[in-house]
Amino acid sequence: MTETIVAFLRANAEQLDVDMAEALNIPLAELRQEVARLAASGDVICCRVTRFIDGRKICLLYTSDAADE
Repeated sequence: MTETIVAFLRANAEQLDVDMAEALNIPLAELRQEVARLAASGDVICCRVTRFIDGRKICLLYTSDAADE
């Protein structure tokens, strides 16, 4: 799954966790766990994003490939 996530980010640039999970057909909880491992190893860079959709607070994880270009 690690290679799939990194390849997806390299091909699609920065992504929200919910969008990645949907595109890769990976349960969101599993994706978040794997992204946390990748962030801890320095393979991806993450930041938390808060959006308000229809008055509801939605917390998302914004992820980017950490590879040097």
